[in-house]
Amino acid sequence: MAACPQCQKSIPDWSEVCQFCGAKVVISNKAATTNPHARSKLGVPKKVMAIHMLGAAFWMLDGIRYTLNIMGFPNIGSTKMFAGMFLFVGLAAATLVVGFLLLVKVKVAQRAVKTIAWINIVLGILTFINPALFAVWTWWIILNLVFTVLQIVIGGYMIYAQGVIDLYDD
Repeated sequence: MAACPQCQKSIPDWSEVCQFCGAKVVISNKAATTNPHARSKLGVPKKVMAIHMLGAAFWMLDGIRYTLNIMGFPNIGSTKMFAGMFLFVGLAAATLVVGFLLLVKVKVAQRAVKTIAWINIVLGILTFINPALFAVWTWWIILNLVFTVLQIVIGGYMIYAQGVIDLYDD
């Protein structure tokens, strides 16, 4: 424990501000490295940034999967075009681009995170309601089901992580 330079009360070594008087405290290098609430360069907890980066990488893979589904993979050319397909093309492109922009830390991409996460969660849930999905079990259907479960879970984590990031950016 350290003493506040202004009020002399005992505060944690890693504290940046005195919890009693609000005075700014200079942190020693040792205290900064032992801080249980360690922050990344952006000020956001490292665990939250890790979740965010993993989610961004998954979104890139999921965008590729969407694109392959739209093209009719594994039987390319067998898919008939329908009006709703343009929605999926847009979502595939948005998921892929936002995932990439988050990985390279472009701040403007953070504005789209919650929207894309909610859309992915809703579409993931709707996927399980589709009875045609379970008619034939192939390796591609099973892979899509695994991605769908991950899509729902990672969508929730991305909403959480972006909420924490938004708190630190204010």
